[in-house]
Amino acid sequence: MLKVNNINYSQKDKHILKNISFSINQGDIVSIIGSNGAGKTTLLKILNRLIKAQSGSILIDNINIDLCRQKDIAKLISYVPQNSSIYNNLTVYEYAATGRYPYLDYFGSMQKHDIEIIDYFINITGLNDFKDRAFTTLSGGEMQRVMIASALIQEAKIMLLDEPASFLDPKSKDDINNLLYNINKKENVTIVMVTHDINYAIANKSKFLCLKKGELFEYNSWDYMIDNQVFSLLYDMEFEYIKHNNKVVVIPK
Repeated sequence: MLKVNNINYSQKDKHILKNISFSINQGDIVSIIGSNGAGKTTLLKILNRLIKAQSGSILIDNINIDLCRQKDIAKLISYVPQNSSIYNNLTVYEYAATGRYPYLDYFGSMQKHDIEIIDYFINITGLNDFKDRAFTTLSGGEMQRVMIASALIQEAKIMLLDEPASFLDPKSKDDINNLLYNINKKENVTIVMVTHDINYAIANKSKFLCLKKGELFEYNSWDYMIDNQVFSLLYDMEFEYIKHNNKVVVIPK
């Protein structure tokens, strides 16, 4: 459903991304990993057309997104940043409801169908109990949950996330990763996220899209990554693979 062809991006004569090509199927979970400066967040922003590549193309269901209006792209791809400094004067419900903007008319009028979708995703993301609270009063994990709800309310086929569990405590991190896994399975939303947390990605049966110095180093399943010790080659360091109760944990040696 998503096909990236030969994406190149440079900034001040520095190559950030070089000839990046890959395809993602509907319902996949894909984790973009690599060292700092590898081009992960840049790739995510190009996919959402927040920045434009110098060359290459991005197709969704064979539609070139460069030929689409931003409002139409928002019906195909949603984006969850690391944090949000906009809409800070809104309640949780109001913030989440901004996800309906691609479907509203010139006057921003909501129909019954829009309200039903908002209420549905408010419920499945566990926001009902504090939907009337100010967004600024929430914890980091709660804010992330609201931003995910807003992205779901867009009803886009693909959700892009930039380090969704960064800076969260272990319980909040676990909650967010479980939420994303459940969304993927129950709503068939394709998840593409930048992450540094290899173990949560493995637990969620993620595919790994590995960037190294701006180039595509490997793109494969989680078990291929383990069997071929790709993590060690990607990060230029040794890892230990611990198997316990049908789970695999990867830790630096």
